[in-house]
This record gives sequence, C-alpha cells and structure tokens, in this order.
Amino acid sequence: MGTKKKFWFSRAGEMWLYKATRPGSGEHWAEVLAAAFAELLGLPHADYELAHWRDKSGVENGGVVTRRFTPEGFDLVHGNELLAERDPSYPADGHRYIRTQQHTIEAVRNALAADVGLPLSWTPPQSIETPGDVFGGYLLLDAWIGNTDRHHENWALVVNLAEGHRYLAPTFDHASSLGAHHEDATRARRLESKDSAFRVEGYVEKARSALYSQAGEAQPMTPLAAFRAWCEHASCDPWLQRLDTVEDGQVAELIGRVPDSEMSGPARVFAQAILQRNKWRILRAR
Repeated sequence: MGTKKKFWFSRAGEMWLYKATRPGSGEHWAEVLAAAFAELLGLPHADYELAHWRDKSGVENGGVVTRRFTPEGFDLVHGNELLAERDPSYPADGHRYIRTQQHTIEAVRNALAADVGLPLSWTPPQSIETPGDVFGGYLLLDAWIGNTDRHHENWALVVNLAEGHRYLAPTFDHASSLGAHHEDATRARRLESKDSAFRVEGYVEKARSALYSQAGEAQPMTPLAAFRAWCEHASCDPWLQRLDTVEDGQVAELIGRVPDSEMSGPARVFAQAILQRNKWRILRAR
C-alpha cells in the first residue's frame, strides 16, 4: 500500500518492514519521533528505527524499519476496507481516494463501535475503556505533532483470522508530521518571520487532517478540530492529562537522540516549536 518503496524482511526471527524516505524529506525521523511521543502519552504504537538500505546498483537509501505488530494468525484490515463493509458506495480503492470526503468522524466512530476490542497486549490507563477512547488518543497525538495524514489507510483493526475477533491496531504511519516535508530555508524563514500568519503559530493553524466533519465538505478538519469533535463521544481527559505532564526537556531530549546526519538544526528547532505551540493550543481549551 502507499507510494513509498518498501519491503518485508526477516530479522532475528521476526518480520520487519523497511520503508524508504522520499528524497529531501524528514519522513524517517518524523516516524521515529512520533513513536517516541506516542510512548510518552502511553499510546499503543508501532515501533520505528532509522535505517539505510543499499540497492543492487549500490545506491544507499534512507528510511525506517518497523516490526510487524500483528501476531501469527492475525491480519491487518485497514480503515478503507472497514468503511466499505458498512457502506458499499464508499470509495475504498485507489490512491486518489485517500482524501475521500466520506472519511468522516461519524463513519470512523461507527466502524470502531461494533464488537471491536482494545489493542492487543496493551494495558489502558484508567477511564480508557473502549477503542473509541483509544482512538481519541491517536487524534490527540495527531494534533500535537501536526500529523496531516490520518487517512483511511492509516488506521486499522487487527483481526483474528480463525475466530473473526477484531481489535484496534496500534497507531502507525506518522511521516507527515513535525514539518518533515519542508526545506531548512523555509523552516528558518518561518522561525524568523515577523508575520504571525507565516510563523509557526500560523503554520499549525493551517494544518489539515484527512478526516471530515461531514461527507461532501470542501476541506478536511484540522487535526485539533478532529480531536475535539471525536472527544464529544469519547473519554479523552486521560490523554489530555498525560500531555499536560510532558515537559519541554523530555521533548528536547528525544529530538536530541536523532543523529545530526539525519536531522538538521533548523529541523530540530522547527519541530520543537510545532510541539510547543500545539500543546498550548490543545490544553488551553481544556
């Protein structure tokens, strides 16, 4: 699925997926950092490691590797498949449909409401009781890191093939976050600009998710609006409380773990500015 070069391989008896990074982007470090921030919040998430792969021509490609999180006898069923089960008219196939206007908050909520269990091998915090409550945490993560790619192939259920039992999958695929697709020159101009609409505070306000408030709307919701709308029918306070305890020093330490060869100075400053501003936006209306 998707447009990036990728392949499965065996590592220490486990299956791992290699995903290449688009040239000139920071998708690889964005994936690694998003997983680290999900861990801070206590969310179930896919694990990512920075990786390099040399192809047959000798060209080295940067990317990430992630361990398969579906146990033996289980399969991953993505959101587009689940929504098409409920609505035969849903445009489930084809890359051009990823931003479909039928990918609404209500449609996703309904898909998670029927006989779906919590993520496997994960202990929820107090007051988090349903898959919808957990998905609220995924949307809070999106709002915090500025993830604009929660489309219908970037959430899923883990399904027991023999018995048909379904469980919410861990959150995965956060490469379109933390300003990862910008060049350093653009990051620097935004950080130094006197125009508030161009600076980080304006930049995060303009971010768009891949979730719509209602079918047929012209634009998807912002990540923050999607989180707030979701929380009208889910328990989200535990995630807000956890975000409130995250300190700037913890964020800086995690960003500092990324090697200089993979993440530039302006990218670090810009990512931390996004996180600080979005945390403030999320918590101010608590």
